[in-house]
Amino acid sequence: MRHQVHIFTTAETDNHLGRLLSFYAKEIIKEVASMDWKELNSISLEHVKEFYKQKTKQKCIYVDKETYENWKQLPRGLKQQAMYLINKKLLEVEL
Repeated sequence: MRHQVHIFTTAETDNHLGRLLSFYAKEIIKEVASMDWKELNSISLEHVKEFYKQKTKQKCIYVDKETYENWKQLPRGLKQQAMYLINKKLLEVEL
């Protein structure tokens, strides 16, 4: 069985990684989904709001079961910070 996580990405993130987005996103989602909730909650909401002001696209990323379960357990309110952090980390990937 394949497990999916749906995230939002910006055009900047898409342009930066192109077809390699899914490849890099798997590990970053795994890292972010296993973070302590307090750490995610400490991300500035101003940064998150700026992220959501940008045009975003929903992407489906296939992940392992453990990552999927961790992602599912994140409260809805923290998923916004998590998606912001995922995009930030994806932009830091050097090709």
